[in-house]
Amino acid sequence: SVAAAHTGARRSELARLHIDDIDFQDKTVLIHERKRVRGQLTTRRVPLTPVLEQVLLRWVREDHPGGSVLFCHEEKTGCQPA
Repeated sequence: SVAAAHTGARRSELARLHIDDIDFQDKTVLIHERKRVRGQLTTRRVPLTPVLEQVLLRWVREDHPGGSVLFCHEEKTGCQPA
């Protein structure tokens, strides 16, 4: 996926992303990690590349089915139809 290629995030990290984790103003993505400290969530910020920014803007504005989870489908938990 474009998000994985442009952030270096693992699949599980991408699955935890919420729309609010994308900061279009500061051009960053907040990645929620589980790997660094066992049993404790940590985060890291990665740059939002111009290509990823365009893809995510279109996804959020035009194609996203609703809800707070960034990557979801209507039939999956956490997504609300718009």
